[in-house]
Parts: sequence; structure tokens; C-alpha cells
Amino acid sequence: MINYITHILLIVTLLICVYQDLKNRLVHVFVLISILALSLFQNYKLAWGWTEPLKSVLFLISVLTVGFVIHSIIKKKPLKDFYKYFGLGDLVFLFAVIPLFSYLNYGIFVISGIIFSILIHYAFYLIHKTKEIPLVGYLSIYLTGLLVYAFVNPSFLKIDVL
Repeated sequence: MINYITHILLIVTLLICVYQDLKNRLVHVFVLISILALSLFQNYKLAWGWTEPLKSVLFLISVLTVGFVIHSIIKKKPLKDFYKYFGLGDLVFLFAVIPLFSYLNYGIFVISGIIFSILIHYAFYLIHKTKEIPLVGYLSIYLTGLLVYAFVNPSFLKIDVL
């Protein structure tokens, strides 16, 4: 029962995240902390341990480092412009959802979520011509879809709601 409640609260919090990021282009820190707390609680209740999340943290740091290096080479400005494209909220969100996934599933989530975000943003760009990508909002939409599917199929993504 408690897993159902946690799961529903996580979905509601992600939807708040979507609303805030798409409307204001920022997400309140309390919403991100709530996502982290719910993710940690879910991980704790299901006794998944900490080795998988630690591997996911190393994966995320590696991906961000590679992205930073590539951006620095292309733009020839190491740190100046990087935060224009990748905000602190994006970073906090990606760390906050780590406890929800196994290492492999987290890697798949990050890669497929970024692809999803690019495709969705391109569709919106054709209509609104905005260059800013609300990454947290798009990833929240994607994760909400995954969580709803995991709610129906509990073995999906190692997210058990029973």
C-alpha cells in the first residue's frame, strides 16, 4: 500500500515539475527535493541497496564530463556557456531520479530521455520557435509515462509498486 502512495506522489510531483518548467522555465527546489526524497524512500522500501545508484552516479558524472569536454571543444569557451545549455535544475533532477532505476535502466533512461526531449522539443520548435529546452519538464513527462506503465506492469524498470 505504501508503495502505491509513494508511486502516486512521485507521479504528481513529476507533473508539477512539468508544469513549472514549461511555464516558468525553472523548477522550485522543493519540487526537486521532493522527487529525491520519494526516490530515496522508494529505493529504501524495496531494499535495492546502494551499489546500483552509486554506479549510476558515476555514469552520470562520466556523461556530463564528456558533454562538457565536447561542448568546450566546439564552443572554445570551457565553462562560460555550458550552464546556458545545461542548468543546475537539470543536474539535480538527473541525480534525484537515480534511486528509481538499476544502473543499466538508468543509463537507458538518460539516453532515451534525452532523445525523447530532443524529439519533443523539435516538434514544439516548429510551432513556437523557442531555442530553450525545458529538459527537466520533458524528462518528467517521459518518466511519468514510464511510471504509469510501471504501475500497470510492476516488473517494468525494476519499479515495484505492489
